[in-house]
Parts: sequence; C-alpha cells; structure tokens
Amino acid sequence: MGGLITPRLRETYPPNGMLVATMNPCPCGSQGDPSKECTCSALQIQRYRARISGPLLDRIDIQVGVPVVRYKELATITDSESSGTIRDRVDRARQMQLQRFHGRKIYCNAQMAARDLKKFCTTEPAAEQLLERAMVKLGLSARAYTRILKVAIASCRITGTSFCGPSVTGTCKPSCTA
Repeated sequence: MGGLITPRLRETYPPNGMLVATMNPCPCGSQGDPSKECTCSALQIQRYRARISGPLLDRIDIQVGVPVVRYKELATITDSESSGTIRDRVDRARQMQLQRFHGRKIYCNAQMAARDLKKFCTTEPAAEQLLERAMVKLGLSARAYTRILKVAIASCRITGTSFCGPSVTGTCKPSCTA
C-alpha cells in the first residue's frame, strides 16, 4: 500500500495525504514588506529558497504569496462573504466532482489521470499558448502541466463558471464537459 513511514516514531501516514506548508520569502522574512527593508543579499535568498528541492516543489499544487496584513486592515469591519457561503460553493463543486467520477475509484480532480483530463477538459487556444509559454520559460514538468489543469477545473467549479480565464494566479482557461 505504501505511505510515509517514520521509523523513529513508528508511524505510517497514508500516501494520499495533504501537505500544507509555509515559508518566509527570505531568511530575514522582510522581502516584499513595505514597512521593513530586507537585509538579505540575492545570494542568501537564492540559497534559502534552494533548500526546498525542485522535485518537492513540483509536487506542491498551489503556492500562494501572502502579503503582510496591517492592524488597520484587520481592525476595519468590512462586508465579506461568510464562511457558510464559501462552504456552499465548495460543496457544489464537490458534488459536481462526485457526479463526474460516479462509478469510478476516484473522487476528486487531484486523482485524475492525464486521460481523464483529456476526457473532461480541453483548453482553449489562448490558454494552451499561455501554458506552453509557462512550460518553456519556467521549465515546468508534465506533472506541473496536469496539475495546473486540475487546479483550474476546481477553480472554475468553485466560482460556478464553465470557463476559467487566465488570471494573476496563472490558472489556464479550460472548457470542461462535466
């Protein structure tokens, strides 16, 4: 069956777990912070980021940069979407997945094989060009390509749209049949 085995703790974790991790943008943690000057050299930042191996980074589905939030932003009362509303959208997307994969041994986009992507999702020419440029410029792997499509499908379903346009997060523009 496999999995992550920790001999010291004598524990085995399932092979399909979810990893959630955080990392500062640089050793001092101030890069990109408008109120603090980063004291790190370019070489220090490069070495710091190189501590995470390429193969490990290639297996992380979503990477999000989180800006510093100031007190005034936290203390200001704003109208925002409730957790319940967001949960309802996610539940609808999950139901679509369950219907799409009915009768199969997979239950979410992350478990789709490349052949499933070809069946359930075709990219528009503009999105395909964007993905091709990203693959070449960033040296993305085949794994990264399929992961981008899977995340884009999920994003479309959560927002309730059939087509996802290229955005700041780099999602592609899939057209999904299910």
